[in-house]
Amino acid sequence: MYIYTHAASLLMLLNNLFYQAVKIDPTFAETFRFKGIVLSAQELHDQALIAFSQANRIEKDMASYNGKSCVSVVETPFVQSCTL
Repeated sequence: MYIYTHAASLLMLLNNLFYQAVKIDPTFAETFRFKGIVLSAQELHDQALIAFSQANRIEKDMASYNGKSCVSVVETPFVQSCTL
């Protein structure tokens, strides 16, 4: 029970940090990349794709396009399928 509560608290903290980071600099693609990583880890793949798309709109590179920067951070089926 403690681990689940702790993990949920960390995810809420991360979501708050992403929100603040976007307010500070909405043109920083890495924020959206890592938001996609966290969302993917939560199996919120539709929202993760939106975050990766936002990153790609800001910075048109392959890491933004396919979430490649997420491979070393989180290994999920979505992440593995979005990287080549």
